[in-house]
Amino acid sequence: DIWEYPLNLTPDEVKRMVMHIWELRSSYSMYYFFDENCSYHMLWLLEIARPAVHLREYYYYPVIPPETVFAVANEGLIEAYQYRPSKRTLLCNYARVLDASQRDQSKRIARGEEQIDGLLKEGSTDQQANQWVLQAAAELCEYDYVGGALKKSLYQERFLAILKARAALGRGSDIALHVPSNPVGAHASGRMRYGFGVNNLGIQSHYLGIRPAYQDISESDLGRLRGTQIEFLDLLVGFTPVQAQQEEFNAYLERLTLISLGSYAPIGAYFHPISWRMRLGADTQSLDAQPRAYATVGAGGTVASDWGYGYMMADPFGYYDESDTLWGSDGAVGGVLYWSQTLKTQGEYRYRFYASGKRQHLASVVMNWQIAPNTALMGAYEYLERLEGAEQRTLGSLNLYF
Repeated sequence: DIWEYPLNLTPDEVKRMVMHIWELRSSYSMYYFFDENCSYHMLWLLEIARPAVHLREYYYYPVIPPETVFAVANEGLIEAYQYRPSKRTLLCNYARVLDASQRDQSKRIARGEEQIDGLLKEGSTDQQANQWVLQAAAELCEYDYVGGALKKSLYQERFLAILKARAALGRGSDIALHVPSNPVGAHASGRMRYGFGVNNLGIQSHYLGIRPAYQDISESDLGRLRGTQIEFLDLLVGFTPVQAQQEEFNAYLERLTLISLGSYAPIGAYFHPISWRMRLGADTQSLDAQPRAYATVGAGGTVASDWGYGYMMADPFGYYDESDTLWGSDGAVGGVLYWSQTLKTQGEYRYRFYASGKRQHLASVVMNWQIAPNTALMGAYEYLERLEGAEQRTLGSLNLYF
């Protein structure tokens, strides 16, 4: 999908920008991934066009490309918002309005397995549905060609035949397009976090966390792609009081995520993607609750509806510290439920098989409420099976995004 933001630059401002670009035609600048990247230099050009705006002052380090639209919007440069759906999104919208037999028919027509003549006969079933079947077939045919599944000559022949048949049915109505939330309304990527929790033994803990980027699936996905997770350098430190001296605290590492990626792409009528996720870092979720380096890569499947999505994953993992290495695999079942645009619940149950023969049950439920664009309240419950017994803990936290 593409979001376009037409700018309200005057002809003179556009001319000034073009003249400056022409001035720089024989120059070059160093590219720095985190700060002086392509989006940073686009902000510079907009400042040349309109010197009264100060776009680069919004960013010190890093400059995350999707978030530069925040600065452009705040400085009043955007005059409209235009959403352009991808071929995949269009096909998913057709899947919403066509029944199973009509979806199958559109796939057969797009792949040359069924003749179109039956849809053009006088008095054939529902003309509006036939129009949508042919429109979906045309989109799928083009999608297959762009993806390399059709040679150009065969694509042209088949695509033009579908369009000709669609034109013969006359003017119809377009399907209602589901427009996702605008990226301008997304929360910032950086996150600071304070939390307070208690476990089933009555031990209270305070938590402080920071993450420079980007998003996990338990957080609000307003303005972001649903079912995706990208996190870098997510640090969460816990503090528990010393029993003999309540005003003193022991600090420990609760979690460190160097990188976490996930794609929970739903299986649908036209697409059957594999969902996957990976994580590299450290946590305290092993059987002995000691902080250990942790790595996992897993895959599975996802199904979705307007209310949310559910997934199943198999995640081989490894724990490592100076004294031992633990190998195994998770079998995980989880899902996300949307109560409203700003309130969602994410839950997951995992059953771990260790190579040593040990077994472990883990479960979590997270409720996230986005009370303001850059402020969220989060509540969580966790169940972790340990060698010395099960640990249950609840946690509440305030998340501030920057």
